[in-house]
Amino acid sequence: MLKMELIVNVGAANTVIYERKKGIVLNEPSLVAVVMKNGKYTCVAAGNEALSLASDKSRDKNIEFFYPVNNASIEKEEACKMMLKYFFGKLSTKALIRPIPVVTAIISCGLTSIERKRFESIFLDLNVKNVTLIEAPLAALPDTKINCRLITVFGASVTDVAVVGESGIVTGCSINLGGNSIDRAFKEYVYQNYGVIITQRKAEEARKAVGTLSKEHNIPFTLVGKDVVNDSNRTLEVTSTDMRKILLPAVNNLISTIEAVIQLAPDTLQASIQNSGVFIYGGIANTHYLDNYIKSATGLDVHLYGKPTEVTENCAKFFEDKAALARMLGVNLGGKK
Repeated sequence: MLKMELIVNVGAANTVIYERKKGIVLNEPSLVAVVMKNGKYTCVAAGNEALSLASDKSRDKNIEFFYPVNNASIEKEEACKMMLKYFFGKLSTKALIRPIPVVTAIISCGLTSIERKRFESIFLDLNVKNVTLIEAPLAALPDTKINCRLITVFGASVTDVAVVGESGIVTGCSINLGGNSIDRAFKEYVYQNYGVIITQRKAEEARKAVGTLSKEHNIPFTLVGKDVVNDSNRTLEVTSTDMRKILLPAVNNLISTIEAVIQLAPDTLQASIQNSGVFIYGGIANTHYLDNYIKSATGLDVHLYGKPTEVTENCAKFFEDKAALARMLGVNLGGKK
């Protein structure tokens, strides 16, 4: 039986798939396009194809679009199943015999047992031979020999903060903070202060272009939106000062969470945490002056990893060390607790 060993990271914004011995084989929007036929939804496209279809004004008006994941949890099970089936199909289009996926799925550490079961069930329904759920802070570890590390994984809709030890997550939590919430807040800020309606995508572009926590930097960025008074297109210049008003509350929330997680860690790990610092993965790590700002507030050294696929790539370490994976998850190699 042919098998395909995969790491699957289904996020609110993007789905990343890593295949053993091949690396990243898919990184596409977590978007699915469906149409109702004979009383049943049928998948038309997913990922990049669905995104292109969404912008095609000549498309079938009966096509509906769904982002199946929100706040790290699967909100639309059937849509998620169709999306993943579409993605798996793209990975094995050239194979004469379609291989059976064996999946390690990256999830938030804040999911309930019911939400975890939902993830597991969807993969099993897709004929996945075996599925292992791993929390994002564990996946983010660069190797399996680290005995203590404070990990933050910033996603599109949630952020995980956890102290990770040799036996897995020691303490941690998930908060409703992510790129989407920051972009929505900036979109609302522009509307309230300038009377201009912009898309969330434009807000994201502005965040990436001028986002900084330093008062010494004030970079301009040009937006085009709709004037709410004249109902016409309007060009608007925003600056880093505007964006900083949105970023500061979000980062302060993150700092408070980091400090709370540290306080919950055992005394025996406090010295290790203070010596190694905090390791931050995800889009927020690309924010200018973030490391200086957090260090000044917490005294911790800050290590930033802003590559979007870094957590998924780091998880590949467990392909070669199944014993460490079993130890950190608290499972036997052949089964669960």
